[in-house]
Order: sequence, then structure tokens, then C-alpha cells
Amino acid sequence: MDLRVRVWNSDAGGAGGCYTGVMTFEIVVTGPDDFPAITRPGLIGFGRAGIGSEQLEDIRRELDVVRMLGARIDGEWVGTIGDFPFELTLPGGATVPVAGATWAAVLPTHRRRGILSALMGRLLDDTVERGWPAATLLASEAGIYPRFGFGVASGYSSFRFDPRHVDFGADVASTGSLELVADPTQAVATAAEIWDLYRVTRAGSSSRPPVMWEYAARDPEADREGFSGLMWVVHRDDAGRPDGYASYRVKDCDTFGLPHATLKVVDLVAPDPAVEAELFEYLRRVDLVRTVEMPYRPVDDHLVWRLGNRREMVTVETGDFLWLRVLDVAGLLTSRSYAVTDELVLGVDDPFRPATSGRYLLRTGPGDPECERLTDPGVSLAPASLTGGSVDLAMDVSSLASLVLGTTTPSVLAAAGRLDARPDVLARADACFHTGRAPYTNTEF
Repeated sequence: MDLRVRVWNSDAGGAGGCYTGVMTFEIVVTGPDDFPAITRPGLIGFGRAGIGSEQLEDIRRELDVVRMLGARIDGEWVGTIGDFPFELTLPGGATVPVAGATWAAVLPTHRRRGILSALMGRLLDDTVERGWPAATLLASEAGIYPRFGFGVASGYSSFRFDPRHVDFGADVASTGSLELVADPTQAVATAAEIWDLYRVTRAGSSSRPPVMWEYAARDPEADREGFSGLMWVVHRDDAGRPDGYASYRVKDCDTFGLPHATLKVVDLVAPDPAVEAELFEYLRRVDLVRTVEMPYRPVDDHLVWRLGNRREMVTVETGDFLWLRVLDVAGLLTSRSYAVTDELVLGVDDPFRPATSGRYLLRTGPGDPECERLTDPGVSLAPASLTGGSVDLAMDVSSLASLVLGTTTPSVLAAAGRLDARPDVLARADACFHTGRAPYTNTEF
């Protein structure tokens, strides 16, 4: 794939120069022979240049799973983007294949020349060719990806508390048993089994490829940030079946001879909220711990609502986590469930991939929903697009991405100026896209 873009000429007149000439680069699917050279743009871009051989070997294992695209000029890799194959859970429990974009980087010497746009365009084209309805990513900078059609699809809250002052307002019924698993390989095998039960219960959660579980079992010291190795506790039901787990690290410390350890929760996972509460009780009772950190929890975490004094569980951070890029509007909206029966005409504008733009008729209901593309190829986001009843909701594709999993409501997007709606439709649209539980993602990639 040859692309020509303008090159920055710093010798030209004006305050900072101007773009002149052309630059030719090719985008190719990379292979094992391109390692480790292909990692250079990403390692430099994310400040990881000069990593050791053990870390580089971990990256090699990762890239055995990631399909990597590279931009090359005269034999030099100047930009990359790759994708993990994931299954994403939608409202209602259905899963769809998505491309989890990762390793998006361009060398600092080659930015603002269209390389990232070309790489992203190729990745999205390839995803469509596979028949996958969407792509996802975790955004290093929130201002970059809306222009490619990505929208925020899940958020998180991170908590910190002193476990001596946090307890539930009522006793948690004890069921089954807890087991500390010392063998990392056994622990990871059990955790992976539980994860696959859990992920289909929560929109926004995804599959985890084996390479991620293998990495957790190896637990490289470079990832510990001064904490201990991973510790694993598994909950089993009365029949002995594993139905929940937690993984965590501890950093030992004392102040004036008094214990002052910090416990950091990595995963706290159970399909049954009551089991998750039992695992939480275990974590808050670990000896010598005076601070518990719980990063990347759901924004509607039920554990906060169980507490007798919720103010002791301090929210230290909130933010966006998963970003979603809708590629097949009809296919994705048909795959999720809806609580109410209605019909809405959606006008979707997609500047980065104009072929996606158009009007879509969505029929919702507790049964099998339907979504079909209407005949006209384009739609304007201007208010005039709502005249005559042709469109009920008009938005760009990044705003649609924030509705698919129930991340926010049409009313919120309308108030933010990111969605136009017929006044008589907005409340109905809120009811259609409402999910009851916030989408949740805690798989980093």
C-alpha cells in the first residue's frame, strides 16, 4: 500500500515552516522476521526504549497473537498499529468479535504526516473484511481517537481505604470456601475459567487470550512497582466448583515500628455479587495492611453500596477505559438487547469512513431486535436533518459508540451538543438504550 503525504520543510518561510513535496511510505502486515525492529516506534513513543531482554521476550510472545501493521520508509519502521482478537460482551450477554487496537505509535520525527491516519484506516478496513462489527482500544490520549470514530464505551472508578474502618452494614452470608492457591499456573488456569463465566454477565467485558494469562502466571518483576508477586485466592461453592477469585499484591512497610502495608487489588471477579462481597471481606482482613487500593472498578460498584460508612472508601480517580469504534451499525445494534419495544430512525455521520454514514431503522424489544439501513447513503448532523420526520436521532459515529453498551444516554449527549433529537423522541430513546448496569472493562491491552 503506497501513500503520498506532504513532508514538513523547516527551511521554508514563516514562523514554523510549511509542508512541501511528497513522502512515500508503505503499510504492510508484519511477521516474525520483523521482530524486534518493528517494536521501535512503540517503545520510543511510550517511553520504554532500552528495555531488557526479558521484557522484550514478553513483547515477542504478545506479538505472536497481535496482528501488527507497520509503516515503512526506505526500510525503516516509522509507525505501527496492531490488534488483538477479542470477543466483546454486549447488553443482554451476546458476544461479538472485535479488533482490540494496540501498539498505535509513530516516531516523533514522523508525526503529523498522515501515518497514523493511514494505519488506522487500514486496520479498520481489515476489520470490516473479517466481518467484525467493531474495533476497540484504550486511549493514551483522549483527544486523538474521536476523529477516527471512536467513542468512550466504559468508565472506571478507583478506590482507596483503610481496611480497619471499612465494613459492610450487614454481615455477608458465608457460602462455600476460600482457598489460597500457591501455584501460579494452577491459579491462572482457575482464574481463566472463572473469567469466562464472568465476562458474559457484564457488557463491556471481553475475552482474554491465553498470552495474557501466561503473562500473569510469569508475573515479571518489572511489573510489580515495588509490590510483592501476585497472590491468588479462589472462592469455591458448596459443591467445590470455583466461582470467584481475587489476585492482589502487597507492599510491606512499617512506620515507627507499626505495620503500614499497602494491598493493591489486581482482579476481584465473580459472576455472583455475593461471592464478590466475600472476596472483598477476605481482602480487607489481610493482616498488617493499613491501605487497600482498588483500581479500575465499575462506576456503579455494588461494594460501595454495601458499606456501613461509604465515605471511608475514597474515590481517588475516575476516567474512561474502553473506547469503541462502530463499523457495522446494523449488525452491532441488532446483536444487543433492549428492554422496551420501539422504532427509531438513527442518522449516523462518519467523516472518517463515509461508507458507514446513513439512516438506520432500529426496531427494539425484548425479543429479537432488528436494524436495517435505509436507502439514502448520507445524513447531515445539522438540525435540518430532523425535519419532516426522516430522522429521530442524528449523531456522529463516535457518539453512537457511547450508546451501544449503555455508557450514557441520548439525553446526555443531546445536552452536550453531540446528538440532535426530535423533542418527542428523546425520552423514548433513553428508554431504548438504557441497560441498568454500567458497562465495565478491566482488561488492559
